[in-house]
Amino acid sequence: MEYDRARSLLSSIRDGRIRWTAPDGTWTIAQISHAPLYTGFQAGTDRGGTTPRYPSLLMPEVTKRFIELTHRRYAQAFTEKLGTLFTSTFTDEPSSMALPFPNLGYGVYPWKENVSTEFMTRYSADLKDVLLPMMLDRGPEGEKLRYRYFRIIADFMSRNYFRQIREYCSTQKLKSGGHLLVEETMMAQVPLYGSIMACYREMDVPGIDVLTGMPSFTRRYLYSSRLASSAAELQGNSMVMCESCPISDYNFYDGKEAPTIEIKGSLNRQIVGGVTDFNNYLQLQHEDSNGRKAFNDYIARVEMMLAGGVRASRIAVYYPVETLWSKYRPLPSCLQSWDNVAGGAPEAQRLSQLFDRVSDCLYDNGWEFSYVDAAGIEQSKVENKSLAHGELRWDVLILPGVETITPQMLTRITEFARAGGCVILLEALPKNTPDAFPSEAVESAVAQMVGDKTLTPAVYYEPTFNARLLNYLLEGVLDRDIVLDSYAGVLHSHKRIGGRNVYFIVNDTNAPKTVKANFPGAKSLEGWNPQTGEVKPLENGAPLPFGPYDGMIIRQTK
Repeated sequence: MEYDRARSLLSSIRDGRIRWTAPDGTWTIAQISHAPLYTGFQAGTDRGGTTPRYPSLLMPEVTKRFIELTHRRYAQAFTEKLGTLFTSTFTDEPSSMALPFPNLGYGVYPWKENVSTEFMTRYSADLKDVLLPMMLDRGPEGEKLRYRYFRIIADFMSRNYFRQIREYCSTQKLKSGGHLLVEETMMAQVPLYGSIMACYREMDVPGIDVLTGMPSFTRRYLYSSRLASSAAELQGNSMVMCESCPISDYNFYDGKEAPTIEIKGSLNRQIVGGVTDFNNYLQLQHEDSNGRKAFNDYIARVEMMLAGGVRASRIAVYYPVETLWSKYRPLPSCLQSWDNVAGGAPEAQRLSQLFDRVSDCLYDNGWEFSYVDAAGIEQSKVENKSLAHGELRWDVLILPGVETITPQMLTRITEFARAGGCVILLEALPKNTPDAFPSEAVESAVAQMVGDKTLTPAVYYEPTFNARLLNYLLEGVLDRDIVLDSYAGVLHSHKRIGGRNVYFIVNDTNAPKTVKANFPGAKSLEGWNPQTGEVKPLENGAPLPFGPYDGMIIRQTK
């Protein structure tokens, strides 16, 4: 499109209609306006007969006032620091509100006046002058503008809201925590937060919610819990909270929550994902007092054995949010379900779905992995062929659909590959930097890295994602820490705690299962049965019997 030929039609609007004769050629009419996000958005939902207004969290003064009305009022009521009385704060679904629940027929970007001011400050450009290419152009110029816009949104949401709360909580020796809105898909994370990992990083106890106890509806909570736990570990933290609420179960079970055995399977998944603490709305309605105690004993034993330490993942999956910013054109979209956004720009949907498919492949084939963001790669060091971040060590880096990276990231990734690390690029090659769309320097460096046959293991580029091929590649470059006779219907988590390997293996089905598990190199193992509390030596490779949704802790002693 020839955006320099754009003209305003404001003077052509009369009686609610556009009265204008288009000149020769093909013209596109775009309507761009700003208004409070209310009707059709979460802020406009009925809350017990009232529909309260919602302030913009892009504005730092909003959070400052919020802290004055809440946190400081609590602090004034006690003589002790709040951290001596409470574990953590709990913020429930704060957001920019920029995701419509029904399809309203138009696209939405979060905005406030300070965003325009910041855009001018950072990029010496008036936001009004670039709205058309930013929202319509699918080429490099539009992609760069969208990247710049959502960079500001991510910075403002993470710093102006979450950081302010965390900083105040630190004065009270109190952890800041809570969960966000529609955490399960990147298509919601961009308009609501810019970057959910950036927001999680500004929380001491990042969290998720799970609105069901039915395992059949909880697959995508494996992604959200792993995102939250990965962000926590990148910050040097270990606690991850989950709000477990069975509200979605009532229509399936005559007004009650799911059976306890299903709830057990659902919580197992969250623990595998990285949840360490539960803010619990479950009542275990199908149990007597003995059954409730047995269930709580099981969860407590598992969480006790997995407390602290770090995830022993050798695979890092990059969170490609910067590339998604560049593709997030404001086309009509809606919340199809609590974990799925329908509509939007097709190219954005493809990237979001690719990210999920990579995660599915790793879970389905029994690979332990972490997510990592741009800051995580930039802050890492290359040590003994691994990408090291604190106590985390990765031998494989997967870049799903990544087109935009920082120069610092490119330097670290190149160094990692040349030291013997494995880099897998799926469906795209990096070509942009924040300042250049495209960047000849990036394109040249990536082409050289991909084409260098002397690198061992290798840098792989797969133009079309194939789950079987990805698993095949991983089998060729990694020796497994845990080898199962079958990964179907089994999930596991591997942590290093106090210098020892600890594994949580779960039967992810509602039928009994026997699993043969081998732990290469392990000389002495203990099996901790969280159903009974029994602890006994375990022979490496011995069959492990599991009841429906049972879990088992395996601890390496030597």
